[in-house]
Amino acid sequence: MNEFARINAMLVDVGQRNGIQGLYLSQDGICKLQLRDGSSLCFELITQAAKLFIYTPLLDLPTEQSARLAIFEGIAGLNCMSPHRGTLAAHLPAASVLYQIGLDIKQINADQIDNALDALLDERASVLQRLKENLPAVSKETTTAPVGASVKRSVAASTWLDELRALQKKDIRFRYQSCSEKEITLLEAELNDRLPTQYRRFLSHTGRGSDLLFVGEDIFFPNLLSFGQRAKEMLQADGARFTLPKDAFVFCIHHDVQFLFFHLGAGEDPPVYSYSYEEGAKGFTKTYQSFSEFMHVYISMHAKSSQTLARLNLAQQ
Repeated sequence: MNEFARINAMLVDVGQRNGIQGLYLSQDGICKLQLRDGSSLCFELITQAAKLFIYTPLLDLPTEQSARLAIFEGIAGLNCMSPHRGTLAAHLPAASVLYQIGLDIKQINADQIDNALDALLDERASVLQRLKENLPAVSKETTTAPVGASVKRSVAASTWLDELRALQKKDIRFRYQSCSEKEITLLEAELNDRLPTQYRRFLSHTGRGSDLLFVGEDIFFPNLLSFGQRAKEMLQADGARFTLPKDAFVFCIHHDVQFLFFHLGAGEDPPVYSYSYEEGAKGFTKTYQSFSEFMHVYISMHAKSSQTLARLNLAQQ
């Protein structure tokens, strides 16, 4: 029995114990359950991390940029001091805050899954309450903003690169690999089109990989050469309700359940659109006003988390 089948057998066992029908992973490694209170519970196998994650969305991220950054910082602090078993995570592609428990698939058994499921359901309400009490940015907008809503404040085109360079100077762990001009030119030749200036800057600065930024996201060269085809396969697997625009350049894929793209020829700093299985009925959603804004959000999230962890470490010494 392979690993995927072994985990599915455990999930079916857990489902039978709890009277849950259809508790097993689909071919893309995900199982989503709708709870009676209207919330959802998800199981997701991440083979790259050798983890089975069980998670539930708590809140939609607010659309206002400063409110998002306050939440990112607050989440880092709450995780460091949390008495709960799971952790909070800001999931940017889905624009939501998740409460999750990760299980090592090498050591996993049905009892561990069952216990993690109980812990997640038992702790969900108290974790949500802690969020609301400790994060001033959690406002009415947080519970009403649509998933994937655009950030209102625009970001200057050069800001993200300055922020990235500053971050790299502060953190010696921040290693990265750049794409060569030849690699970028060959990519454009394959596309038969020119890439936007801001995306070219990303490729020429950290396009081949980064130790700390975009952890868990598939965004780097040369993997990105296959993103267009993978996005089409995702749409087909989701019932082919929508087709990928001919001028779309897919630059980021999240665990083969969501992808981000921009339109070639839409300017030097084009808007970013997304598609996900969970929000598939909505089609393509404009998630960021520009590629620069996308970069700014990810860099700011990492910087805020690092600052919070540093302050907590100093306080504990």
